[in-house]
Amino acid sequence: MTIEMYIQKVNDVVTAINDFYGKFIVFYRKIALAIMKLVKSYRSFIYLRYDAYNRLKKNPVYKALRLMSFPWHYFFIWGWRIYLKQKNKKLIYDDPGVHIIIGPPGSGKSSLMYMLIERLRIIEGKPSYINSAIEKPRMSEDNEYKYKYHPLYKFSDFFRDRKTIMEPNELLFASMCVDEGHRLLNYRENGTTDYNDRFVPFMDYAVQVRHKIKRIYFSTQMGKADTQLMNTSQTITAPRVDIGFKYDEWLFESGLFRFNILGFHIDVYDKDINGEKTSKPIRSFYIKNEWADFDYFDTYAMKDSNIHIPKHYPTNMVKGRLVQS
Repeated sequence: MTIEMYIQKVNDVVTAINDFYGKFIVFYRKIALAIMKLVKSYRSFIYLRYDAYNRLKKNPVYKALRLMSFPWHYFFIWGWRIYLKQKNKKLIYDDPGVHIIIGPPGSGKSSLMYMLIERLRIIEGKPSYINSAIEKPRMSEDNEYKYKYHPLYKFSDFFRDRKTIMEPNELLFASMCVDEGHRLLNYRENGTTDYNDRFVPFMDYAVQVRHKIKRIYFSTQMGKADTQLMNTSQTITAPRVDIGFKYDEWLFESGLFRFNILGFHIDVYDKDINGEKTSKPIRSFYIKNEWADFDYFDTYAMKDSNIHIPKHYPTNMVKGRLVQS
């Protein structure tokens, strides 16, 4: 046997193995999809009519399906665990402390906070306090009422007159959002009585926050906040919203051609000894949105913030006819 013939036989064997592997994968996928569809349809049937969990786990048909899926169910369980690990991977925003989020209008500060509090709601089972109406109401399944997950609060409900009036309830809530914090605590006024009446109790709570509600998300359009708040902050980040076409939503869900928030590019800044942020980010990363449904996010949440102030309507406008000379 010549070397060429030997190489040819080896190539034939490799090709045969590849063909077998490809057919095996196709066969496995078909079986797996068939089992998953059968289980899903049967589970849906049970869910509609009975107590799903108790009925399903005791049902002999479901048990038979689990046994029939051996050994393929090891792949399902393995993939499911990897999926959960990736989906619930820890973010820097999970650490206890004050997280300062900076950026110009439209950069994605409020939408990032909405994604973060939705993530906490799903993972920890707790809503968050919000001071701007960034969440739109949802309709109940029976169409009887509307509801929201995250309650609105006023900053003065908790912090005023240089004391903490009430403490945020860490037993019921996972975090506190201070959206557009520069409107509440404008550090240009940090020598005034009005400013200190709000800032002093808030700062006292912020330095203890890891023992309290754990996380405060403070957003501002300024490049900085009060020096004390900057010094004690856990992170200083600047988001850049990533808007694109959601292919999976179009293909499997709504069928609508539209753009949505896919995630956020995050720039992380360090602090110098004076509490000022560094001029350049020390690192950057990307967070893919896997938690928030932005159909329920109100991007114009602050539009009515000054609704109590009358609008100007000019009265000295004179209507006249243009006469051609």
